[in-house]
Amino acid sequence: MYDEEGNLLYVGAANRPEERWGDHANKPWWQAVARTELHHYPTRKEALEAEARAIKLESPLHNQVVPNADGSVRGAHLREDSPALARRRTKRTP
Repeated sequence: MYDEEGNLLYVGAANRPEERWGDHANKPWWQAVARTELHHYPTRKEALEAEARAIKLESPLHNQVVPNADGSVRGAHLREDSPALARRRTKRTP
């Protein structure tokens, strides 16, 4: 999902993208979405690997978690600029 200036807002993998988009409709950034791109992959595994790779390499503005290649988030890494990571770092500071 991209804004009018072409900034990458969000990357995700879904079996039913239109339904998944509905899940994001209440997010503050949703109104900025001007364009979407769909890429189809032969297997779910390949789609999840592509999602993880895109989040790591392209740093979409509103993805906070980089999922594991299998789509799970347990043990997944937070993006370096994610608010959740900033909160974790703040809590550790004495």
